[in-house]
Amino acid sequence: MLKRYNEAINSLAILPAIGPKGAMKKNRVKVFFILFLILGVETWLSTSCSSGNNPSGSGSGSNNTPTPTPVNAETIWANGNSGYFFSQNVALVPFVGTVNNVSTPDPISGDNTTLQFSATAVETPVNAYFLIAAPENPGTYYASGHLQFDMKLEQNSTGIFQVGYGYEANPPTPTTTNGSYYTLSASSLNMTSFTHISIPLSTFTPNSANVIEPFYIVGPMGVAGQPNAQKAFTIDNIQWTSN
Repeated sequence: MLKRYNEAINSLAILPAIGPKGAMKKNRVKVFFILFLILGVETWLSTSCSSGNNPSGSGSGSNNTPTPTPVNAETIWANGNSGYFFSQNVALVPFVGTVNNVSTPDPISGDNTTLQFSATAVETPVNAYFLIAAPENPGTYYASGHLQFDMKLEQNSTGIFQVGYGYEANPPTPTTTNGSYYTLSASSLNMTSFTHISIPLSTFTPNSANVIEPFYIVGPMGVAGQPNAQKAFTIDNIQWTSN
């Protein structure tokens, strides 16, 4: 910018020393106009093309870096520990199959300890859930919130998973828990890396005010020709978020 400024100033020095007075004045006006035009363009370029204002310089970041904590996250399980669901302690119940903490890092969340689910041929499919002591009403979370978690297959699997939450009837009945679930295809997952799953809570039916199991998973369900194949998968960072 300084170079262009000096060039414009120097051009004033080479204006004709003789000639009509009005012509010299007209030439100087042109030079000043050019000078201010150069300065204006330079200022605009330095502002609009800076790294903070350049859209091409922004992005979501690498898949191998931890993601920011979602808004108002109710963390059910993460990094080797059960969490809370609206201030209530969450307990893991492995109804069918085996569930263990494993040292398999999750690059998406940045956690080093994850939760592995497995089942023998007789026990397939896996059936596990997280339980709280009393029904909870998630309220406004249903409008724009998500059920989120990271998942990785440990064995090549086919079929589908059912993931969702369990709720009690209204009024509650101690012996009956209903499920509101989402069908997740095993083909959308892989054995190489974790996949981040984000399911809008508005897609679950119904949006119950009596959630007693904030997360459960069943599967993968058997398919023709493979009704009892052994299954194993790993999950991390299970959350309800308000966004």
